[in-house]
Amino acid sequence: MRYRAYFTKHIKMEKIYLLWNTVKYLKFKQIYYRLKYKILKPKYYSSNSKIVLRKKNNEIELFRFLDQSYLGDNRFHFLNITQTISSWNDDGMSKLWLYNLHYFDCLNAVGAENLYEKHLMLMRAWKEENPPMVGNGWEPYPLSLRIVNWVKFFINNKLEDEALLKSLYSQVLTLSHRLEYHILGNHLFANIKALIFGTLFFNTDEMNKILNKATILLLDELDEQILVDGGNFERTPMYHNIMLVDLLDLVWLLKTYSLENFKQIEFTLIKKAKEMLQWTETMTFPNGEFGLFNDAALGISATRDELIKYFDLLEVDYNFSHKNLGVLKQSGYVRVNKGFYFGILNVGSVGPKYLPGHAHANSLSFELCYKRNRIFVNGGTSVYGNGQERLLQRKTESHNTVLVNNVDSSEVWSGFRVARRANVIDFFTREESDEILVSAKHDGYKRLKNPVEHKRSWIFKDESFVIEDCLNGDFEEAKAIFVLHPNIGLQVLDDSEVELKLNENLSFRLSFENAKNFRVIKGKWNPRFGVSLEVDKIEVIFNGSVLKSILTRSLN
Repeated sequence: MRYRAYFTKHIKMEKIYLLWNTVKYLKFKQIYYRLKYKILKPKYYSSNSKIVLRKKNNEIELFRFLDQSYLGDNRFHFLNITQTISSWNDDGMSKLWLYNLHYFDCLNAVGAENLYEKHLMLMRAWKEENPPMVGNGWEPYPLSLRIVNWVKFFINNKLEDEALLKSLYSQVLTLSHRLEYHILGNHLFANIKALIFGTLFFNTDEMNKILNKATILLLDELDEQILVDGGNFERTPMYHNIMLVDLLDLVWLLKTYSLENFKQIEFTLIKKAKEMLQWTETMTFPNGEFGLFNDAALGISATRDELIKYFDLLEVDYNFSHKNLGVLKQSGYVRVNKGFYFGILNVGSVGPKYLPGHAHANSLSFELCYKRNRIFVNGGTSVYGNGQERLLQRKTESHNTVLVNNVDSSEVWSGFRVARRANVIDFFTREESDEILVSAKHDGYKRLKNPVEHKRSWIFKDESFVIEDCLNGDFEEAKAIFVLHPNIGLQVLDDSEVELKLNENLSFRLSFENAKNFRVIKGKWNPRFGVSLEVDKIEVIFNGSVLKSILTRSLN
């Protein structure tokens, strides 16, 4: 009994320590509003004001890139899952799936112009079947995305349905009193965008007051959330591209109304959008896909090519800077192009400190392709929530990096929490005619009983790709992880070398120097929500403090 009591007390202390190392990074505003929203019940706001719509000055085509999600007869397709619903808050579906249901992206998706009557009936059904402040649809984030989609639908179709207009008006008012200050980041930006859409669409005194407030918040968050190198501060390519679409949507809205007092804001949005597009270009592989770092999944956000089409639609010019060594210093990513090798390297710390919810324990991880062929891929993201699969996808073992003593480089836990985090230091690059070198260290393993520092160097040459890993400190076991794209065939050649086959005419040798041994196991690649593919994963065990991994093309 004494041992059980000791064990229980020890577990409780560990949880308290974990929680403290998470909460201590939060801003006071986040804690204050989290407590406030816990105590005060959300309120619904309506108005007796006469609804007046603002006059448009331009007709600009809508940008459509999402596939149609409404299949008719209450059947929807989200996150690669198709379901016929009997309720807007079906307990059998995940929270994220239900959020998507309430977004109403279908109104402005590809082919939506042919589903006008069905979409109008769907909007009316939502109004009747979702009483104020009941269910997922009234939470601030889905409320924000729905407001934007409804406003676009009204503007594009010149619709004047009084009942729906009153509903939309109340949704905007309600959101204005429930901004997600307890979360901040992309959630708050979505709130602000929705307020600007709603308050520019309507033209009443109370809406104009909200518009003034939202405009100030917009400028503040643009400075906060877009880094000097153009990256979104949450360091995930997916959310970066989502935010870039948000900026372009706001440009579309301002061009539609063409108000003189918003010209400077429009100029600022365009400037930031150009910087973000260059970032997207740097983080995009030759096949058009972005790298899967932190929470990132294909098929959710616009691709680089789709974003370029949006720029063209808005008649906004852009220029790309193409370098063999592309450094996104503030974001902590490096893109290297040498010969036919194309790599994206993660040399950044977890950030922002007060909002690490979309971070993975993937310090000093990388992805690599040869020409248009993906070779090494990070695990990706196929699910949210608090389950074990979600946690596994965030852990170090799901990424192309080094795992020491089976401990994550950053202490990820629950669905969106990080306690102690790795900091990347001593970042260095060198570009010469015959090779490009990138190196960095992280201190994530210094929290171990015997502190360990991990240094990784990537060396790109025309004919080879080399990784040198060095661990400074005592450890029980360390292994370098290589996750292979599902199109890669693998054959073990001997105890220090494998063959990686891309196709009948293209294969590589991956060899390991100073390795104790290696093993090939089955892992998962999660390129999209709802999609999890079995792939080969190589775990190379260190024999000492230094490990060298060499990839060269085979001569067929």
